[in-house]
Amino acid sequence: MEGVAHNMLGLIYTTLGDYRTASDHYTEALAIATSHNGTRMAMVNCTALARVRLIEGRLEEGSRYCRHALEITERLQSSDPYLCGLTYLMCGKVAQAEAQRAEGEHRRSLLEEAITWFGRAKDELSPTQAYTEVTEMYGLWAEVLEKLGRYEEALSCWKLGYEALSSANGTAL
Repeated sequence: MEGVAHNMLGLIYTTLGDYRTASDHYTEALAIATSHNGTRMAMVNCTALARVRLIEGRLEEGSRYCRHALEITERLQSSDPYLCGLTYLMCGKVAQAEAQRAEGEHRRSLLEEAITWFGRAKDELSPTQAYTEVTEMYGLWAEVLEKLGRYEEALSCWKLGYEALSSANGTAL
């Protein structure tokens, strides 16, 4: 429970914009999870640290934490679709952010990588009731498709995101 408490404190400090303190709590939660073989908790904290690094613009470190989370995901063998989906979503966000800083073919490659991660996130999150995350994922996916000039596919993603949001609100389309 101590690890869970540190994770929640990390979330609180992230929300407050105190990323250094958030990182300290996530790192402590990760250390506790690792020492107690808490595989899922380790993955959650690696993903959380990737999110903090993304917010800070420290994309290389964010990418490194994504790789750590993916290593753990492979060990879980998709036994937790929601957590795996969140990890894939974060990988897509980091790749998308890296693409914004890149140019030329490297930029295009990173955008394609983001699409791959969003697709994997969709596969894991869609069967769950993670409407908020699915809506966010489709919006990010659509933005990437627009940057690649694939407007019809982007429109399809926007529509699917709207449908997910409508499902969350219980609204009939």
